[in-house]
Amino acid sequence: MLRYLIQHPTVPNLLMLLALGLGAFCLPQLQRETFPSIDSRTIRVSVSYSGATPEEIESGICEPLEEATNGINNMKEKTCISVEGAASLKLEMEEGADFAQFKDDVQRQVDAVTTLPDDADDPVISVSGFTDVVASVAISGDVSTLDLFQLSQDMEQDLLRLDGVADVDMTGFIDKEIQIEVSPEKLRSLNLNISDLASIIGAQSKNLPLGTLETNDRQYSLRVADRRLTAADYENIIVLGTSEGGEVHLGDIATIRDGFSDSDNEVIFNGRPAIIMTINKAVSDDGLKVFEEFQTYLDSQQAVLPEGIHLDVTLNFASIVSDRIRLVVQNGIQGLVLVLLVVWLFFSFRYAFWVAIGLPISFAAGLFVMWMFGISLNMISLVALLISLGILMDDAIVIAESIATTITETKAKLGHDLTHNELFDAVYEGVTRVGRGVLSSFATTALIFGGTLTIQGDIGQILKFLPIVLLIVLSISLIEAFLILPNHLAHGSTHVGTQNTGFKGWFNSQFAALTVKVGRVADFSVRRPYLVIAMTFVMFFASLGLFTSGLVKFQGFPSAAGNNVDARVLLPADSPLSRTHDVVTEILAALDQTIVDIKQKNNENPVKNIMVRYGVNSDSSISGDNMATVSVDLVDSEKRKTSTNEFMVYWRKNSPVIADASAFNIKEPSFGPAGQAISVELAGNNLDDLTLVAQKIKHALAGYEGTINIQDDMTLGKSELKFSLKPGAYSMGLTSSDIASQLRTAFIGQTIDQIQSDGVSTDVVLKYSEDARNSLADIDSLVLLTKSEAVPIDQVMEYSWEQNWAIITRVNNRRVVTVGSDINLGLTSTNDITSKLKTELFPELRQQYPNLELKLRGESESVNESMSTLLMGFGIALFGVYFLLSMQFKNYFEPLMVMGVIPIALSGSLIGHWIMDQPFSMPSMMGYIALGGIVVNNSILLSEFVRLRLKEGMTLKEAAIQSAMDRFRAIIMTSSTTLVGMAPMMLETSRQAVSLIPLVTSMLFGLLAASILVLFMMPALYSIIADFRPQLTQLEKD
Repeated sequence: MLRYLIQHPTVPNLLMLLALGLGAFCLPQLQRETFPSIDSRTIRVSVSYSGATPEEIESGICEPLEEATNGINNMKEKTCISVEGAASLKLEMEEGADFAQFKDDVQRQVDAVTTLPDDADDPVISVSGFTDVVASVAISGDVSTLDLFQLSQDMEQDLLRLDGVADVDMTGFIDKEIQIEVSPEKLRSLNLNISDLASIIGAQSKNLPLGTLETNDRQYSLRVADRRLTAADYENIIVLGTSEGGEVHLGDIATIRDGFSDSDNEVIFNGRPAIIMTINKAVSDDGLKVFEEFQTYLDSQQAVLPEGIHLDVTLNFASIVSDRIRLVVQNGIQGLVLVLLVVWLFFSFRYAFWVAIGLPISFAAGLFVMWMFGISLNMISLVALLISLGILMDDAIVIAESIATTITETKAKLGHDLTHNELFDAVYEGVTRVGRGVLSSFATTALIFGGTLTIQGDIGQILKFLPIVLLIVLSISLIEAFLILPNHLAHGSTHVGTQNTGFKGWFNSQFAALTVKVGRVADFSVRRPYLVIAMTFVMFFASLGLFTSGLVKFQGFPSAAGNNVDARVLLPADSPLSRTHDVVTEILAALDQTIVDIKQKNNENPVKNIMVRYGVNSDSSISGDNMATVSVDLVDSEKRKTSTNEFMVYWRKNSPVIADASAFNIKEPSFGPAGQAISVELAGNNLDDLTLVAQKIKHALAGYEGTINIQDDMTLGKSELKFSLKPGAYSMGLTSSDIASQLRTAFIGQTIDQIQSDGVSTDVVLKYSEDARNSLADIDSLVLLTKSEAVPIDQVMEYSWEQNWAIITRVNNRRVVTVGSDINLGLTSTNDITSKLKTELFPELRQQYPNLELKLRGESESVNESMSTLLMGFGIALFGVYFLLSMQFKNYFEPLMVMGVIPIALSGSLIGHWIMDQPFSMPSMMGYIALGGIVVNNSILLSEFVRLRLKEGMTLKEAAIQSAMDRFRAIIMTSSTTLVGMAPMMLETSRQAVSLIPLVTSMLFGLLAASILVLFMMPALYSIIADFRPQLTQLEKD
């Protein structure tokens, strides 16, 4: 078959055109995203229980749900969070299990629970991970909040009709109400309590079907249609009639207006009240296409909106995707040009062209396979394609170099230009000469890449696409190298030779001289093998010392520089909204000073937008008046001098000490799968012990250099005023239910009705007027109305104060507290801090509190999970490589020699991270392991040539020296194409490349070290074997 394909161009050319056509067809259809989507393995069960404390939620909801779900198969972990009025149970499935079955099991077990409180809502089961955020738009302006609300409602319907928009979330003034406020004095004058008034209002706003009236000739539907829909409608409700025929209307005693629910959802954008609309797409949709439609819609809307209303895009995640894709593509183009130049140096232009044409063929067919299997264009798959720029050329270069050498040797042997048949025979011989080595190299590469597919955890779900894509394109390149390339080279054989004049003539002479020097060095290695091996060991252990000494730090998953920074403040739970406003004002003043400082230093304003969100803090599982987040949109990272980290340093320095703050953190919104840098989980049943230990850990963390944003999730709740009936209250006609109803309606408010109109829900809420419910004195002066008399509350009720926790978290049926911290990588590393905790603090705490369990979570847990499975897969892959090479070489020694280059690559990787001042991370480890499948290729082919020289009658030492010279050009070409393909990315100065550079650094420096040392280490090892195992000189002769 190979001879046929070499002689007949039809099939190879059709295969080439097919590959290119399939790639062109599928490229526009490939989904684009920042990182590969992580499979959803989490189910959430939510239960509302209005008014219940976290302790009541824990005992009444969390514990029954936990007990019901204890026996579910394939459950990795469950977490139940209790807050005031609600519980949230999160169940995480083991990776690789059947999610549909897991969901059915959870649904069945939750449905079987019958012991939840009667007043609790039914459990709601939801699955996360089906949508991704694309971007947000802030609707702001100097108009009324009602106008902003109406505009947002109209825009929501428009946005939902855009292709790819799955959902629209809104924050700000979005919970519309018709607010009815009445003074207690007016109610007493009418001898009404507020619960009675609620019943009167509700009774006069009805829209009820009555049924069907049948007459002799037809049927009629009957309905009471007296529903009140506007504030004006409610003003006309009759509250009381007098004996003289007069009427008291609701508008006579109450203030009725359109408004919004409590202002803890208030949003201020660039100093103006705003509503934030966030659009989400389905996970399978292309975020860039969705954003393009979104932006087009916003532009059309802005053109017709009244002057003064602004539509500003904020939190633009689509721009992150496009920026990073553009970064990789630009570096890929630069790498491709450099690869072509390297090939051109060694071959004629036409010959180099046919060698290089394998790149677009492999890429095109690879993109088609990616599209078929639903693999998106993302940071990982694009980096895999970038890395493959040089790797894909390896098989083609080895075969092309062998064909060129064979043709040259055949011409010299025959003494004339080759005929077509002689040429085809030479091409065939050139392919078969290295065919076994190429196939063996591919198999070892595939084994090692395949071994990395065992990586688990969220980090693993992202990184595993690197070997998947590499395996796809490498498999296609192997097919191209054997089925398409030989034909093209055979028909371009007259252009095999390189020029001997000009620059290329000079280059060829210099390279020939360098080859002779390599032979001399190889000869030295053969004569002084133990010195060479000893120096190799010294380099290996010295490089490990870089890591153990801390000169090269470890980081789980490097985060790319973003364009957003948050200042998150959490005050004590009983802090009023006015205090939160005051704190936000101080934070904004510090931000203004930060802008001034940066303008003076860098002559730029790095801030694009400023947004304040009250009632929101992503570091807390609850919401309320006591928290806020100030979010800053920075100018795109490529267009500003000030780094995101530098901006945060300035803002922290200018921020005041907020003495009453439970937590105040300035940080980037967290992205990526690794979790928080430092996270310690304490598990036990005694909350007092948990709180005390959490304080000790926070104190210890504060004493370590480089720790920032230290916080725990234990938050005291609001002070609770508990009422109970005095003896004799019942005889006055009062019950606990009556009093609770009057108190709730008066101070909290009662929802009388919920109106649905044009897709908008409006609550009708009754409560006391604001001046009658803004102090504790209003409770003391409260008068309860019975059917016969007015009774001061202190005559029938007694009360006491109590303070509970605002949140209680349980993990696997035990109460837990989590202490977390971010780190400054310039000063420390996650490894440094966790090591100190494990050796200095944890033993002491375990001795003092034997009933508590301490566990590292966050980045440490994610990295350990992914690293353990990655190393396990790597170990299995190495055994597979050894087994395969043992079969090929028919002995136990040469496979070990060939694989000896893998630890040399690790030395190069660590030295490279030290030179580049980069932390070693999970992408670095993934790059090194992937490199293991590449660096053995040179060793395998060098060993193959040793055997060829042995057949020719050379001794083992002579064969080792000659093979180093024979393979020098091929090794330099294959290594150089890989190196120059990745070099632009490693030298990239863009902040967007932060998460990619460690992976490329690991591969580039590791390959550089292994490619150089293999030429010296392998001859030295063969020399040692020749001294101790002379019979190996008979390899292949038998």
